Amino acid sequence: MKVIKRKVLQNIESNTKYYACTFYPQSKKYFVQNSYFDNCSFRNNVYFESLKKCTFDNCGFCEHASLSLSKMNIRSFPKYICHFTFLSHLDLSGNKFELLPCLEQLSNLKHLIAPSSPNNHFHDLPNFPQSVLKLKNLESLTISNVCGCPAQLAQLKNLRYLNIREAQLQMFPWTLLNLHNLTHLCLSSTDIKSIPTEIRELHNLTHLDLGCNNLSLLPLGIFELRNLQYLGLRSNDIIEIPDHISMLTSLRYLDFSFNCISGVSRSIEKLCHLQKLLISNNNLSWWKRQCLKSWLKNCKIHDNSHYMPNLDEEYRTEAFKVLD
Repeated sequence: MKVIKRKVLQNIESNTKYYACTFYPQSKKYFVQNSYFDNCSFRNNVYFESLKKCTFDNCGFCEHASLSLSKMNIRSFPKYICHFTFLSHLDLSGNKFELLPCLEQLSNLKHLIAPSSPNNHFHDLPNFPQSVLKLKNLESLTISNVCGCPAQLAQLKNLRYLNIREAQLQMFPWTLLNLHNLTHLCLSSTDIKSIPTEIRELHNLTHLDLGCNNLSLLPLGIFELRNLQYLGLRSNDIIEIPDHISMLTSLRYLDFSFNCISGVSRSIEKLCHLQKLLISNNNLSWWKRQCLKSWLKNCKIHDNSHYMPNLDEEYRTEAFKVLD
């Protein structure tokens, strides 16, 4: 094994022992295995794709230390991760296993994308992992294929981005109303049938995605979210765009595609900042679609039934621009 002492480096290699080295990592992902770091300092943000059989003793890191094991077809939780208490970002997406309790040891973790459950049967989904609820510094959480939303989630007071999707919720989780720092909330494909008016308490929300649920009515509380810029309501059972839509004066992106909408209030023309409206696959008449175009002259309107954007990806990309 190669040994390097007291050097200033940019590259990070596998099968190497580093002693008292100073690293200025480049903006790329490092695949590192079987290396040892003793009294080393990482002066830039660092992004790892693997740290298997690596050890860090008395090392210092910048604010951003990331490990991404996304889409590596991992079938069991890599226990070595729990020794890397310096991690601020952890991406386990695209794998299928349940999280283990040792995750709570990552006390510095701020951003977590959890793996999917290995059980694909909707009625046999696992409960929300308790280990996640102990990550008090967490600011961003993406999790899917879970059953329920525990009250303890309200303890994660630092959460700004929360994405719970393809989960068995059915009811809006009231505990989320205690997360007053939330700016991004996604509850798509969770079988939710109604939203409480009290959602207005999440006054910092800028992005709200409630797509692919069973919503037919929208409470007044949604229209009191004055900072909202993104509202996703794709694939629900909504029959009209109400007068109250005009209250969302900060709105830039609005998706009502794949609903049952036949009526649109003219008050929508007051959304002077609206840049994109998705309204395809509804029951709007030709005349009503023409009215929309005249009311929203500066807005890009998609009313083509064949247009199917990847909203989840667009939402997530936009959200992480804010958080990173």
